[in-house]
Amino acid sequence: HRMRRLEGAVRSGDPMKIKAEAQDTVTLLTEFLAARGARHQEQIAAMAARLASLRDELDNVRAQASIDALTQLYNRAAFDEQIEREVDLATLFGKRGCLIMLDIDHFKWVNATHGHPCGDQVLRETAETLTRCFKRKDDFVARYGGEEFAVVLRELAIQTARTVAARGMGAIRILELHREGLPEPLRITVSMGIARLRPGETAASWIERADRALYQAKNGGRDRIEVDPIDLEER
Repeated sequence: HRMRRLEGAVRSGDPMKIKAEAQDTVTLLTEFLAARGARHQEQIAAMAARLASLRDELDNVRAQASIDALTQLYNRAAFDEQIEREVDLATLFGKRGCLIMLDIDHFKWVNATHGHPCGDQVLRETAETLTRCFKRKDDFVARYGGEEFAVVLRELAIQTARTVAARGMGAIRILELHREGLPEPLRITVSMGIARLRPGETAASWIERADRALYQAKNGGRDRIEVDPIDLEER
């Protein structure tokens, strides 16, 4: 409409009319463009806020995807990533850590005798105790599966790892699990196997050696720590 009015003024040849219509048209266009620019900025701000919200949601999803829902420890997938990372770091810098595999003794009996809710409580309290005992910034505690847990101790000698593991085992040994219906507090023990990463070793081999030491501890009477014989020979 404004452009048609401006065209009519031009055809009339009246300079004052042309000037007035031109000024009105420029003013209108300026206001229109300013309003559109403001709307555009609002849309950009809204989009940025939405992207930030989506990023936070994605971070939360990623974090939740790496956490075991029952124990709130890292889950098996997160452990698999971490163990590969430890091997890569050792390859780059030559600083080797220790892996502890541990298993709750007679856990199937707990489930069969006292029910799965009691078994879940055992898993949660074991996880909380492990978190308290292995609390260095680089310590990594995960639920490996079922009643089995894994602890990665970065840059630690086998003797020190065994001392720290014994402290954790002792803390679990003195746990008293109170639950309605139990005549007395339930007490549990764990068995542990330790292996130190060897130069050039794969993650799978490292896990296998720690797991083998764990089963030596279970076969040896449970409630004990075993170190892979290769690491004992190295010492």
